[in-house]
Parts: sequence; structure tokens; C-alpha cells
Amino acid sequence: MFDSIGFQELVVIGIIALMVVGPKELPVLMRKAGQWTARLRGMAADFRANFDEMARQAELDELRKEVEALRNNNPIQDIRDELTKPFETGIDPYAPITPYGSDHHHHVTEQAPVMEALPPAVEAAPEAKPKRTRKPKAETSAAADVVPEAEVAAKPKRPRAPRPTKTAGAEVA
Repeated sequence: MFDSIGFQELVVIGIIALMVVGPKELPVLMRKAGQWTARLRGMAADFRANFDEMARQAELDELRKEVEALRNNNPIQDIRDELTKPFETGIDPYAPITPYGSDHHHHVTEQAPVMEALPPAVEAAPEAKPKRTRKPKAETSAAADVVPEAEVAAKPKRPRAPRPTKTAGAEVA
């Protein structure tokens, strides 16, 4: 509140108030000044709150109008209406078709040139590809893959280490 007033100016104002009002009435005067300041601050806060409330209300009214406009102006319904509307090109569908376009109809004679029909194309039969055959397996490689059972059985197994047994109450580290 006293941002522009320094400490020295406040001391001078206090001394003048003490001389004018007197030491007996000075505390009462200061209390009244504090109450007035509190009332002014309360009114300013109330005014600010009312102003903010009016701004919020205006925003809500504007949002309500936008929502109502979106409800009334359904873009999906507009698209559906456009798609179901008949297609208008401005071209006469019953006008004769000419090879030069519809705007050159004054150059066309009574008979329009006609293209000759082409003879039907004879499709050549695709050549048959030779069927792939598998190469016979070599007998020597088949014999090398098979291991006689006698050799498999003769191979000794590696002994397995015994597992430690758990005893009740004993902890294993």
C-alpha cells in the first residue's frame, strides 16, 4: 500500500499526526484508519469477484450458444443431405455424343465416323513348362548318416554327481 512512501516519510507523517490529534486520540484514529482500509479492500475484492463472475457467465452463455449451434447445424446431416441430393452437371443427358465433344455439334455431319470392329484376338496357349524332378539321393551319404545301434549303445554315459540331501532344520549355503 505504501510502496512509494519511504520510512522517513512515514515517520514525518506520524509526528505530524501526533502533534495534530494528540497522544490520547492517536490509537483511536489509527484503528479507524485500519477499519476503513479493510472496508475498502473488501469492497475492491467483492467488485473483482462480481466482475469475474460476470465474465464467467458471459463465457458460459457463449459456450451454450456454440453448443446449440452445433446441435442445430449437424455437419454429418449436412454431408448426408449433400450425398443424397441429385447430381446436377448442367449437361443435357439426351444430347448426342460426338467425337469432338458437345460444343462442336455444328461441325458434325449427319453421320459420325464409326470405328471398324477389330477381329477377336486369338490367345496363344502358354507353353507348358517341364515338370521338375528330384535328384536321386546318393546311397553313400544315406549310409553315412545311419549309425549302427551297437556303436550308440557302446558309448559310456558320464556319471552324475550326487545331489546334497536336505535335512530337517539344517540350512544349505
